[in-house]
Amino acid sequence: MENLTEHVTTALANVTSSFLGEIATTIVDQLDDTTWEMTTTQGGSGSGGFWAAVERFPNGTHRGREAGNLNFFNFIMLSCISSVVCLVGICGNTLAFLVFLREKKKGPSSIILQALAVSDNLILINTLVEFSFAFFYPHTGLLEDYFFAHRQFSLYTYPLHYIFITSSTWLLVLLTIHRYIAVCKPLHAKKMSSVKHARIQAAGVFLFSIAFNMPKFFDVKDVGITYLTSYNDDMSYKTVLQKNFALKISYRIVLTTLVMYIIPIGAMAIMNGKLISKLRESKKQRLAMGKTSTDRDSINHILVAVVIIFMCCTTPIFFSQIVMSFVDFLPRNVLMNYFYFIPFLFLLVAVNAALNFFVYTLIGQKFQILEKL
Repeated sequence: MENLTEHVTTALANVTSSFLGEIATTIVDQLDDTTWEMTTTQGGSGSGGFWAAVERFPNGTHRGREAGNLNFFNFIMLSCISSVVCLVGICGNTLAFLVFLREKKKGPSSIILQALAVSDNLILINTLVEFSFAFFYPHTGLLEDYFFAHRQFSLYTYPLHYIFITSSTWLLVLLTIHRYIAVCKPLHAKKMSSVKHARIQAAGVFLFSIAFNMPKFFDVKDVGITYLTSYNDDMSYKTVLQKNFALKISYRIVLTTLVMYIIPIGAMAIMNGKLISKLRESKKQRLAMGKTSTDRDSINHILVAVVIIFMCCTTPIFFSQIVMSFVDFLPRNVLMNYFYFIPFLFLLVAVNAALNFFVYTLIGQKFQILEKL
């Protein structure tokens, strides 16, 4: 198990260093001295789906089999970089699940971390299916059959993506609550934080995530494939959000913002602030008594690190949701730049779901011991 972990980490470092170097050079070559023309799907106004950029020569002609700059950028960010992140993350989360599964004396935190590993893997698999594979064809011409089939099953992978993100978010909140009770309310820990309760609560999180995101199964429609050039090379995204104003205000903006961002981030920020303060006090007491750190401290440090990563990755997505609420009122030049930002947001979701294993390996002393068995 230890050797496999080392191979995964080393492979990621080697692939990333060489791969990103080539990408940086290619991006500069592709995006230099070009102009962009923005068009939308046949679903209506500019608020529907992705926009695609078409590279033009000064005389107004298109370059043969050359996809637009946005298609190229999507290919690099989602098909290339995101695919590497997802594959490494899937391996890491699977190893983490197996390590926690082998733990002889499981506590509630271990049960929740197992559920979190499963949920994060579902995010990564869905990212590959929904985004990474789909953006091969518009730029390279590869996976054509997949691209055209994708217009149908993306009506289901889109809401599934949000279901898995919701479950990971609230499993992290649940883990924070359990660690907060264990550290800051130790007298109530046995009564309120047990393995049985953790299993029931984790199952409840998955059921809640499905129920909350059910409207998203009715929130998109297929508007077909729109070809943006006469060469049929530059293609827009094929689904658009429904434009029911009441749904947009009540569900997409108010409820989603509260349930997905404000409440979980606020709760985790408050509880982790108190948890960090308590950890500092405990560390001072142990140093004064000449004692070393415990396995519980290791779990607490893991939680703090995972929550910080979650906040860093989620905050840009939260502000993006606010921007999308006013997309109909934004100038075209702002939208052009914003749609180059969207692939970065999808990549952040994948990074957040993929990093936990490395946090466990670097910080978790007990995890490192179990990993070697």
